[in-house]
Amino acid sequence: MKVCVAGGAGYVGLVTGLGLAELGHRVVNVDVDQRRVDMLRQGRSPIHEAGIDAMLARNLAAGRIAFTADLHPAATEADCIFIAVGTPSRPDGQADLSQVIQVTESLAKPHAGYQVIVIKSTVPVGTAELMLNILKRQRDEGVDFDLVANPEFLREGQALYDFFYPDRVVIGSSSPRATGLVRDLYGDVMTGTGHWNVGAPTPAPRAVPVVETDLASAQMIKHAANAFLATRISFINEIAGICERVGADVGQVVRGIGYDKRIGHGYLSPGLGFGGPCLEKDLRALMRVATGNGFNPEVLSAVLARNDRQIESVIAKLKRQTGYLLYRKRIAVWGLAFKAGTNDVRSSLALRVVARLLEEGASVQAHDPVAMPEARAIYPDVTYRDDPYEACERADALLILTEWPQFKEPDLARLKALLAAPRIVDARNLLDTAKARAAGFDYTGVGRL
Repeated sequence: MKVCVAGGAGYVGLVTGLGLAELGHRVVNVDVDQRRVDMLRQGRSPIHEAGIDAMLARNLAAGRIAFTADLHPAATEADCIFIAVGTPSRPDGQADLSQVIQVTESLAKPHAGYQVIVIKSTVPVGTAELMLNILKRQRDEGVDFDLVANPEFLREGQALYDFFYPDRVVIGSSSPRATGLVRDLYGDVMTGTGHWNVGAPTPAPRAVPVVETDLASAQMIKHAANAFLATRISFINEIAGICERVGADVGQVVRGIGYDKRIGHGYLSPGLGFGGPCLEKDLRALMRVATGNGFNPEVLSAVLARNDRQIESVIAKLKRQTGYLLYRKRIAVWGLAFKAGTNDVRSSLALRVVARLLEEGASVQAHDPVAMPEARAIYPDVTYRDDPYEACERADALLILTEWPQFKEPDLARLKALLAAPRIVDARNLLDTAKARAAGFDYTGVGRL
């Protein structure tokens, strides 16, 4: 099929476009960011993601994907148009739908032939109705077009893998015709026989569960999933805080409760909390939808409040080591991306900690394997080091804020020699507690003995 992806240089749009091209469709990714479009035309990805460079090169060479800043010709020729533009949070937590509305208005012009318009962006319930009102001004639903909600469930760092081997595919629509077209579009993904050619382990072929539902329920599924994941993270951080008070080890607690089939081990890693472009944004948007419809989301409010307190907890642990005043203290920071495996710093809790340090007058020496250019654009006053050990030179303490695997087993003797004082606050519980303390470090994790 001929596919157009609006927002095609962003995270979701690029992964979606590349995935569909790899399945054999002819894809045009459209984005207003000309710099990113030019990078992608040259075979350079603006996002860090396992396997993305090879897949981009392969599909550019095969002529299955192209990039442009001009939506109209790409959309005019498409059988299916994916809308994957950003929906950032407004100050009040409500999703900013301006980009979705702008693209929808562009697609509302009369068009020869039938098209399926797929909303891939994470949008609150009610957005589909807004889009339909715009589209139906000049086009006939069911004749000229149909609208489908097809939310994404991609984990940054493993997004291409998740595209080809999803846990489920959600298709929200009132049109059997449109639902069938989207099923056909995903092809081998639906049967579990697609291949991700990057050397990653390939699961055994299996039919992927498909949830065919209405538009509102499809949008709600996405928000409910992210809200539940956020809840698990805040829950285990709450348990970790209790463990610190009573002398229990949260690692052992997680191990013990995770064997319960009703609970499992996923998203039960105590640490800095949840950040990034999805969980917090979607949680706030869901809360706004709830309050806007006369419902008080008490549990969701507590989840968000608990997450905010994790930053204060890390700062408090640092101050217990270095003294209350951080003014003119030199703090080493390992990790700036919101999670390992990505250069994404949007809503990164690591950067929020950095902001607190700067506000209190500390000087920050930071290292991240891939996210330093993005962080530098936000906090130019931080000293960025290409080597993690260089970031620790004469520092009063080391903060570990992102769970990069290369931070997991540092040379503790070298680290101790570089630091002005042997202090570590491990907000991701990466290091071996016993080894760090045996090496002479004042080591503090999250909920650990």
